[in-house]
Amino acid sequence: MIKYLFTQICFLLVCAVTAQPFVQGKVTGPDNRPLPMVSITLTRNADGPVLAFAITNTAGLYQVAYNKGGSDSLWLHANIMGFKKESRQLNGAKQLDFILESAITRLPEVTVKNKTAPIIGRQDTVNYDVASFKDPQDRTIGDVIRKLPGVEMDANGKIKYQGKPISHFYIDGDDLLDSRYNIATRSLPEDMVSKVQVLENHQPIKALKDVLYSDKPAMNLIMKDKARLKISGQGDAAFGTPGLYNVTANTMMFKKAVKFINYYKLNNTGTDLAEDVIMHNLSDMLNNVGSTPPPSLLNVSGAGTPDISKKRHLFNNSGLLNINDLVKLNNDWQLRINSYYLHDKQYRNSSLSNTYYLPGDTIRYSEKQDSRYSTNNFAMQWTLTANKPGYYLNNVTLIENEPTTTVAAMQATTASHVDQRLSGTLTNISNQLNYMKVLRNKQVLDLFSYVSNTNNPATLRVDPGLYAGKFNNGNPYEALVQTVNVPTFYTNEYVSLKIAAGNWQQSYKAGFSYQQQQLNSQLDIIQMGGGQSPVADSFKNALHWNRRNLYAAAEYTYTKQKLQLSFNFLLNNEYTRYTTGQKEYELNAFPFRPYTRIRYQVGKESYLTGSYAMNNTRGNIDNVYDGYLMKNYRDFNASGELIPVNLQHNISGYYTFRNSLKILFASASLAYSFNKTNTITDSRLSDIAQQARLLEMDNRTSSITFAGNISKYLFALRTTIGIKSSWRQSTFNQLQNGNLLQYRNSNLMLGGGVNSKITSWLGLIYNGSYVTSRNTPLSASKSNTASPAAIKWQHNGEANVTFGKQVYFKASGEYYSYRLPGMQINGYLFMDVTLTWKINKWKTDLELTMNNITNTDTYSTLSLSSNNISESVYTIRPRMFLAKFLYSF
Repeated sequence: MIKYLFTQICFLLVCAVTAQPFVQGKVTGPDNRPLPMVSITLTRNADGPVLAFAITNTAGLYQVAYNKGGSDSLWLHANIMGFKKESRQLNGAKQLDFILESAITRLPEVTVKNKTAPIIGRQDTVNYDVASFKDPQDRTIGDVIRKLPGVEMDANGKIKYQGKPISHFYIDGDDLLDSRYNIATRSLPEDMVSKVQVLENHQPIKALKDVLYSDKPAMNLIMKDKARLKISGQGDAAFGTPGLYNVTANTMMFKKAVKFINYYKLNNTGTDLAEDVIMHNLSDMLNNVGSTPPPSLLNVSGAGTPDISKKRHLFNNSGLLNINDLVKLNNDWQLRINSYYLHDKQYRNSSLSNTYYLPGDTIRYSEKQDSRYSTNNFAMQWTLTANKPGYYLNNVTLIENEPTTTVAAMQATTASHVDQRLSGTLTNISNQLNYMKVLRNKQVLDLFSYVSNTNNPATLRVDPGLYAGKFNNGNPYEALVQTVNVPTFYTNEYVSLKIAAGNWQQSYKAGFSYQQQQLNSQLDIIQMGGGQSPVADSFKNALHWNRRNLYAAAEYTYTKQKLQLSFNFLLNNEYTRYTTGQKEYELNAFPFRPYTRIRYQVGKESYLTGSYAMNNTRGNIDNVYDGYLMKNYRDFNASGELIPVNLQHNISGYYTFRNSLKILFASASLAYSFNKTNTITDSRLSDIAQQARLLEMDNRTSSITFAGNISKYLFALRTTIGIKSSWRQSTFNQLQNGNLLQYRNSNLMLGGGVNSKITSWLGLIYNGSYVTSRNTPLSASKSNTASPAAIKWQHNGEANVTFGKQVYFKASGEYYSYRLPGMQINGYLFMDVTLTWKINKWKTDLELTMNNITNTDTYSTLSLSSNNISESVYTIRPRMFLAKFLYSF
């Protein structure tokens, strides 16, 4: 009683200070006796969300304060077991008394079973029970997540829910990894996690709850109690043939005040450790700060990366030290350190053949490449955060240093032998500060500052000297050396005010950004005697670039029951000035970027969303350099002096459905995009080299895209089935060797999968897809290009067998096939087996693995793009045997 009186006194003092309106009254029963412990709730509309809450005291009295404005739409509800609920509209009243009628409340019959539901959905939260979806062979939580209904995980580890990428990845509510969540999904044991939560429409900043709406999903891992008690760890040591090794040492802690995942990995078995530190939400971060990374202008060409698992084709020698520590300094503040050092060497043998079909001409070239790539990548990030309902502060400091070297020896159409050596170092220092303060009446002041400085010098050396007739008066020479650097300084500062009043949420922003860059490049000749001299001035760039942007934005969101409308308007004054040699250019523009969105709740767990956006952008520094760059031994590009101006319209619709009781998930999306720009790339192709330059032209492209998926869990069969599909059609223009051609590209994908626990000792997994791509010239009379369709089939299967409680066997296989009319079908089969013996008493496993049983030694792909057919061939890792010892503590 004393605590209650003290709370009421404090409440009255707060009301007096803030001058908030309030309503008070008394609740009695039919015999006029006061009713204590009656729940009093204040809502917007009769069945809207709860805005305020109170409980009657022993005298039956209550008092509820609320924000000013809109009192005619407020309702007050009195509810307690044993009495009928009563609701009254406020209409500005200061006093409302309730007399409740007695009622008999019958509790529903409850049957308790010793079984946890696989999925439980409550409002915007979906809880997946890990034990219901894991198999005995699963080692990490990522093995379980990829099997959850409604959830997708791609080959790089990126997680999507109902087709949308997750915005945050939490461990017991804490963001330990800052979107580098492969660290957890690939190292956190599945038996340490109790549930996987998906948080729909997640707003990560507490100060913005009920002030700024978010439609992005997030994921949270709920740890088991044993994972929160002490430091735990795991590791492995593996050796095999030919000359294989894999070593891991990992320590973890998940207490409330301290969390960390720290490990060291070392392997040459084809596991790409760089994938552990992929930042999956990098594009969202760059959009938030309004920046783009400096361009990488040089490469060594080659066949690119094949579309199969990296463990099949990656020859490597890699080590990764990864540090991720989070400490809660007190109830308000937490400090996080994320740092890694990656030492990585990769080797690849591949070949590439390209055929271009042009009006009256066919151009072919081919190359075989033996490449070596190495890096010593270091990054450290400090994040200081306070995330409270009353305020928010987040400061992120990042330091990166990434030296890389690529050496490529090739046999090419251009010459019998060409060596390329590309080396460079990327360094970046940045700081991002965001502060929000909740003011009166649900107003939030938002201050933001971002500053970064980046440097990326690179050098490409090509031996022997090529194109002597063009570069050295026909005289032989030793090498070409291309140097380039694009140092970049960028800052973005803004202030914003966010307001929630009634059914409206409003946001007003004003700020500025500034970008300063230079593009310095030069192509030099190294003579046979060792002398070095520059090629002509047409192969030199000294470009200075400045861009200042003043902007103002307003956003309005209206919410009423099942309907939500959003409007966003962004107006810029964008001033760009750049100089090339003795010429100076200026562009002053006022791009307008509106955005509108509507969301309607069709059913209890289903939504329909539609949006329209217009984006008006200008090109960057890599679009306006006038001197030629040798991008690789056969590509010479110069953008020109004209800034590309792009106007894009995007219209999209999205439907999402969920039935938590039946564990059924479905989504469908339809999008249309139209883009108009003032430039086109003029490509000049030959069997020897390629040149490209931007020309002025009214260039229009468009695309339409459909995607859909369904995922269902069958209780009786303990099976998850999924079906997905996508279709995209686009039209675009292409200028090659003076021929302007228009193409229509169509892509269709059909896929599906089954994940079944047939019995307690047998589990089966299958995933398959069918992909077809077709390019059709819209002016067939101007081109001799046919319209073939490239077809790809992919099948992945896995069988898991349990013998007793200690011995597990897994057999898996992959089959890929490509077909192009008039060409031979390419089909490839890979098979692996693993035998595991668990020694539970010692918390260890002994594992024997054999990969690529069929000993497939090469893999080739066919791709079709406009009038180009490309075939790539890759050397595959041989049959491998690996004996692994795994332990945990």
